[in-house]
Amino acid sequence: MARTAAQKKYAASSHGKRKRDEYYARPEVRQRQVAHTQAWRARQTTEKIQHLNRKGNASKVALRRERVERGLCYMCGSPADAGKLCFEHWLRALGRSHKLNVANGGVALMKRIWNEQIGVCALTGESLRPGDNASLDHIVAKAKGGETVRSNLRWVSYTSNMAKRDLSDGEFLELCRRVVKHADRQLDNVLPIKKVQP
Repeated sequence: MARTAAQKKYAASSHGKRKRDEYYARPEVRQRQVAHTQAWRARQTTEKIQHLNRKGNASKVALRRERVERGLCYMCGSPADAGKLCFEHWLRALGRSHKLNVANGGVALMKRIWNEQIGVCALTGESLRPGDNASLDHIVAKAKGGETVRSNLRWVSYTSNMAKRDLSDGEFLELCRRVVKHADRQLDNVLPIKKVQP
C-alpha cells in the first residue's frame, strides 16, 4: 500500500522520527529484528553454499575452512602469520588498495621495505605484527600528490597511520607535541585527592 503525501511528511518529521525510534527501541521489536537478521543470514549462507555446489566450488570452500581451523593460510596452506593469511598473501591483499601487485613488483617492494625496517614502526618504534597492527604509510600523502614509490613508502603502526592521516611528518610531530603539552597542563591542574578518614 502506497503512503500518501501527508504520511510521508509525518514520517520525515522530527515527531515521526521520534515515534519510530521509540518503536524500534522496544525490546520485543529489537528481538524480532535480531531474529529476522539471523534467519536472513542463515538463508544467505545456505543459498551461497547451494550456488557454490552448483558451480563445483564447494570443495574449495571446505578446504579453505579446514585450513583456517588448522591455523594455516586459507589461500596456500602455509602457516598463517597474518590472521588467516600467510605473510605473502597478506602483502598481496594489502597491496591491492595501493595498486601494488606481483606483476608490477609492488609485493616485492613492500617485502623489501618490511625487511629493511625489521618489522618495526618508522614513527613509534613499536614492533609490527602483520594482519594486526601493521600499515603501509605514504610519507607524502597521496591526497597531497605523493606517489606509491619506494622513497615515499614505509611501514608504521595502524594507529599512528590513522592519527597521521594526510599530515606531513613535521605537521604530525607538531600535533603530537601540542597533545603532550596539553596533557601535561591538564595533569598539573589536577588537585590532589584528600583521603577521608572513616
